[in-house]
Amino acid sequence: METTVQPNALKIRGIDDVIAYLDSRQGIKGRAAVIWWLALGGLFLDAFSNSALSAGLGPMTRNLSLSAAQVALMTSMASWVAIAFNPIGGWMADRWGRIRPLILAKVLAVTGAVIVVFAPGFETILVGRFFVGAAYGIDFAIAMAVLAEFTPARFKSRLNTWQGCGTWPCAATCCWR
Repeated sequence: METTVQPNALKIRGIDDVIAYLDSRQGIKGRAAVIWWLALGGLFLDAFSNSALSAGLGPMTRNLSLSAAQVALMTSMASWVAIAFNPIGGWMADRWGRIRPLILAKVLAVTGAVIVVFAPGFETILVGRFFVGAAYGIDFAIAMAVLAEFTPARFKSRLNTWQGCGTWPCAATCCWR
């Protein structure tokens, strides 16, 4: 039997070797890039869900004749559910790894969005917001760690820059009247 030795084999003796390897990368490529965009995409979906709700809140309140309490419950539902699902997301990541829960979070987010879009009434909207909140909680338990771990040190400031460039225009657009 013949054995072949890889000339570029990487010896990993500890966490410092993993960090050095990630920091030496020219960019985020291959499977790491897919995972990175999966995590970042989930955070975008979470933010977009709230922005979309705020844009349609006025017409929705009029068409469904919602009371102030119902509007408050509908807008805060996802946040309350996210608080409950955040530790569940951490548990899922410990048990199954990070990728499966991230994908599950995307499925939950899309499911919640579809339910809300086709909801005939207030109660169905709450069900959709529940799914969106579960997606938030799972995503935020995992995504930030994944982004930090998969991003080489020299690119981390870019991540912060893009986060700032995305947050402020979105907030200004949603709050402008």
